Amino acid sequence: APSDRSTATMKRPFLNLVLGSHKTGSFALRRIKTASFFHPKKQSGCPTPAAVELAELPEPTVSYGAPPCLEEGRAGTGRMTMRFMPLGSNADKIVSTDQDGNVLLYDACVNKVRSLPRLTGRMRSPIPIAAGDALYLIEACPRKTDPDQPHQCSFKALIHGEPPEGVSGSPGWHWHTLPPPPYVDDSGYELKNGPSSGGCRIASWAVVGDSIWIDHDHKTTYSFDRTSREWSYADGQIGNMLGRAEHVPERDRLFGFRFVSSGDNQLFCASDPKERPTLQDSDSVWEEEAPEEEPRGWSPDFARAPGDWHSHHLVHLGSGRFCTARFYDRAGERFAVFAGVEVDRGLNMVKHKSLRYNLDDEPLQWVF
Repeated sequence: APSDRSTATMKRPFLNLVLGSHKTGSFALRRIKTASFFHPKKQSGCPTPAAVELAELPEPTVSYGAPPCLEEGRAGTGRMTMRFMPLGSNADKIVSTDQDGNVLLYDACVNKVRSLPRLTGRMRSPIPIAAGDALYLIEACPRKTDPDQPHQCSFKALIHGEPPEGVSGSPGWHWHTLPPPPYVDDSGYELKNGPSSGGCRIASWAVVGDSIWIDHDHKTTYSFDRTSREWSYADGQIGNMLGRAEHVPERDRLFGFRFVSSGDNQLFCASDPKERPTLQDSDSVWEEEAPEEEPRGWSPDFARAPGDWHSHHLVHLGSGRFCTARFYDRAGERFAVFAGVEVDRGLNMVKHKSLRYNLDDEPLQWVF
């Protein structure tokens, strides 16, 4: 059965940042103290959002070297490829994979690296979903499982325990093949919503209790039960979120970035998972022109970023605290801005510190 060790009072002490360089073929994991994004609790009153502070990245905790990428059409480019994903409720374990299917597990608590079973079969743009003590990978555009190629599936899980049925071995870490979401069997899915069209791409996902919710059309949310390993319609909706949404049980809300069709900015918002909001509706949105009833502590420089940022991330740190990370490429200058945000039970938002980190030629980033 799934195991979730997180509690409402647990706070993550570190945020993981992985930066990669095509030039050197190396990737470095840095662990940033989450306390650096927040004002001390002993400070009286609501903290006043200050200007963005320039900060230094900590030294790498561990570095990786990737084998050359020899994919068809890319041979000889000298580019390296790896992926990094969190594992565990505190994200203190980091799973890495390369294009050859090699898998490593780094445990930051004991500062050790160990190898894990290879990831067999090619997965197209897999989305990592950490749930409890397991790691789930689902293709951005899921597809039917070919019975003649059972390892070439679009949904897998790395679980510690007994080996999957039909596989010999001792208890430990094993990859389990899981069924794809039911909509892959819809009539015309392969033709009308194939990977080239983008219409099949998963738009948002979240871990809600013992289930994983996914939404691919901003209309219907499907739920995967991690215990029964069966799909069903979810009893809620995440259709107004973009990318990963964070379910916070003690706030009874989903938090994430809401897509805004009028521009390239994404707004930090909260939605009731029991409701079915439209793309334009959320019960709390922190945006530029906030009406009087919007939560206290709203800050326009937090909610709307300049149009030259190219990726964003949201990480729940526990106890209603979040970190937002936005990466910029402005006039050839690369940098990231990490902001600490706190949301109380009344859905009042307070922005704490914003730290800027200057980056070298490291176009690949993972934040979790």
